[in-house]
Amino acid sequence: MKHIVIMSLLLLGLGLSPVGSLSAFAQGIDQTKQVDGGPPPSATPTGCASECKTCASECEKTLAYCLKQGGKHKESKHIQALKDCIATCKISQDFMSRGSDLSSQTCAVCAEACKRCAESCATFKDKAMQQCADECKKCEESCASMSK
Repeated sequence: MKHIVIMSLLLLGLGLSPVGSLSAFAQGIDQTKQVDGGPPPSATPTGCASECKTCASECEKTLAYCLKQGGKHKESKHIQALKDCIATCKISQDFMSRGSDLSSQTCAVCAEACKRCAESCATFKDKAMQQCADECKKCEESCASMSK
C-alpha cells in the first residue's frame, strides 16, 4: 500500500493521472519476439521489464562505485538520481511482471528517472559512468514507449 501511495504522489508531481490503462498488454501474442511491423522487443511489457531489471542492476553497481570514488561522484544530486532510477526501475519491473494496469504510469515515472540519471552519469568521463548512462538511455526509451 505504501508503494501505491508513493507512486501516486510521484505521478501527480509529474502531472500524470495515477489511473489509466496499458494498451500494450492487450497487444500481441508473443511479446518476446518482434513481429514484422510490430514493436521492438524492448517495447513490450516483457522486454521493458527486462530493460528495467538490467538498468536497476547497472545503477546499483554504479552507486557503489560512486560512493567509493567520492568527490563529484558522491554529490547528493547525482546519488539521488541513481537512487531514483533504481527505485523506479524496480517498481516498473514489478508492475509489468504482474500485468498491473498501472504499468503505463510507473513506466512514465521510470522513463523520467532514467533520463535524469543518464544525464547525470553522462557528465562524468570514466567508463563506468558512461556505461550507466548508456543503460539508462536504453531503459528510458523502452519505458517511454510503454507509457504511451
